Amino acid sequence: MSTFSLQMLRALFLATILAGALAGSAMAQAPDASCALPSEPEGIPAALDAAITGPADKDRACMKALLIPEARMMFL
Repeated sequence: MSTFSLQMLRALFLATILAGALAGSAMAQAPDASCALPSEPEGIPAALDAAITGPADKDRACMKALLIPEARMMFL
């Protein structure tokens, strides 16, 4: 896959995440005090990584706070 294609996929992924975050900001659940929600769009991938990684029994409140209720994650 060319560098241009990877850049386009990355831009599309970030735009999709940002659009979902902005559209659902009014409906998003109140984050826990321990959740570090990003203030800039560039911080969204790192916040998702922090919310996803960890033990299987980890509380996923931070993950829910990042996404709108109708959100679905799809992996390519």
